[in-house]
Amino acid sequence: MIKRFTADNSRAALALVRGALGPEAVILANRRVGEQVELLATCNLDTVMEEGGEAAPEPLLPHKPEAEDELSMGRLESELSKLRGMLEAELQQRSWRDVAGRPARDTTLRQRLRRMGVLHTLADSLLQDLPDVPAMEVQWRTLLARLADKLAFADEHDAPRCVACVGTTGVGKTATVARLAVRAKRVDTSQSIGVISMECFGNDRSGQLELVARRFDLKFVRAASVSELVKALRDMDHCARVYIDTTGLGQRDPRIQEQVRILLELYQPVAIYAVLSAAAQPAQNRELLAAMQVSGVVVTKVDESIVLGGVLDAVIRARVPLLYYSRGQRVPEDLEVSVPEELVALAEKLSRPPPANSAVLRDGVAQAIA
Repeated sequence: MIKRFTADNSRAALALVRGALGPEAVILANRRVGEQVELLATCNLDTVMEEGGEAAPEPLLPHKPEAEDELSMGRLESELSKLRGMLEAELQQRSWRDVAGRPARDTTLRQRLRRMGVLHTLADSLLQDLPDVPAMEVQWRTLLARLADKLAFADEHDAPRCVACVGTTGVGKTATVARLAVRAKRVDTSQSIGVISMECFGNDRSGQLELVARRFDLKFVRAASVSELVKALRDMDHCARVYIDTTGLGQRDPRIQEQVRILLELYQPVAIYAVLSAAAQPAQNRELLAAMQVSGVVVTKVDESIVLGGVLDAVIRARVPLLYYSRGQRVPEDLEVSVPEELVALAEKLSRPPPANSAVLRDGVAQAIA
């Protein structure tokens, strides 16, 4: 949280900051307001960094230059210079506050979690009350088990009848809808499976979905308006499962929420599955989940990501089930049911440094010399 402090001079303002936030408070901004000094400060820089500055208050408004106490401002600038150095160190590497007073083993375990992409807040909760055992590897396995326990999942057999996949452009919604539909068809080839391309806000990928529908004997309908969507659903009342592909939009396009609102207000229940890319920034996935009312998550592009901790962190924060994940282009083979232990094991495997291949190194050196 970022707080604002105002006092008659810089010394008094700094005293207010330290009294309220403690000696480790970080000054983020300062200015003169009339005859007073105004400071912005925080005591939790990790949260501000993880949220990408979303917690920051409104920017300071420009003010008219007035006579200033040069001595006081000089002292304030000196204090800010020192604190700025601390902030730069925080951005470039682990802050000394993360390791000071902690055992070396905790620091090592925290660094291993960080390499997996696990952010500070989740890492803190995982490390809390960690059993004191001699072997660090035993503690590491305990952390991984705790991470898996935090991942909610759902039984595939309890899947809702009607599902809509929602997400930003390029995350793989159309491929996910195709995989889910074909997967359902293969469970029982005698049942009818419906696929709807919801084009109320435009959609240029329906051709691919229609080809898949023809190949695997799925009932396919385009819906260019809400009324057409309702009609398509009524025409598919006989289908055992119905999957809806929505339009891919920008990360902060308000029409994403409008799509969700339309789906939730239909005459029959529709479950919203958020489709998240494992290769996206954690803050993007957190923001998308916070903006939508979802029943579950499907993670795509696992094969394109170098870490998985970020997307797992976003799902855990949102407290929604992680239902499926995909890592490839095949339909439907590359869609897998989420098993928390397997996903955590995969995340841990990705975080390991690749083994050095002496033969490859020798060949590379030989080529360089030649």
